[in-house]
Amino acid sequence: MKIADVVLAGADITAVTIPPRTPRALHLQPPRPDHPITGVTTGRIKRRPVLGGLINEYERTA
Repeated sequence: MKIADVVLAGADITAVTIPPRTPRALHLQPPRPDHPITGVTTGRIKRRPVLGGLINEYERTA
């Protein structure tokens, strides 16, 4: 029993533990070499901040 569980039990609170999940990346396979990636550009990418820089939008430059 963890210290936090003891403290919560003292306050008459039941702690619920969630079992650990395996990372999804463990179930992914590498890309197939006989299916080349399409639309890859070697040109420049323009980044535009959105929502005050919280996220960014990207587009290919001309």
